Amino acid sequence: RRNRAIVDVFEPGSTMKPFIVAAALDEGAYTAQDELFCEDGQWRVGGHTIRDHDPYGWLNMLDIIKHSSNICSAKIGQTLGNEKLYQVLTNLGFGRRTGTEFPGEAKGMLAAPELWSGSSSATISFGHGMAASLVQLAAAYRVLAKGGLYRAPTLIHSVEGPDGIEPSGRTRKDTRIFGADAVDHTVRMMEAVVGEGGTG
Repeated sequence: RRNRAIVDVFEPGSTMKPFIVAAALDEGAYTAQDELFCEDGQWRVGGHTIRDHDPYGWLNMLDIIKHSSNICSAKIGQTLGNEKLYQVLTNLGFGRRTGTEFPGEAKGMLAAPELWSGSSSATISFGHGMAASLVQLAAAYRVLAKGGLYRAPTLIHSVEGPDGIEPSGRTRKDTRIFGADAVDHTVRMMEAVVGEGGTG
């Protein structure tokens, strides 16, 4: 028996895109109104061809998320650069154990930037070339739900002993990952994914 949410890992795919956009907005690399060219559906980078499921031309940031463009997400990731991209993802809890203290918890897979290929920043930006557990992904999405704050998850809320129920002592503190404005813009973009014409 195993808790698959904690010990199994998978390529997170397009679920990574909102974090890449939030990081770019937070860094000031892009604004919510900026547009990127999606290369009409195919883009060659680092010896590999990245494709979108439909050929797009120019898309603004909201439409990049709404239509789940791999190409434009890759371009955003490359603008951030390897070091910043890696820092953001590790701050979100990827590539390391979350600290749930569950036996066998996976740390996922996220190589150090010095081991990345010429296309790694591009592919990682749409969730390929890395792996995460479901609890890592849930903890990262909490950052978007809580205005940019990360809190490491725990499975133990309280302990029942001879003197009754006591707090576990495993208090988790919030750490700011993104500014609230960047998160607000990103969440509005995510809402468009499940709206008319969105890929969700």
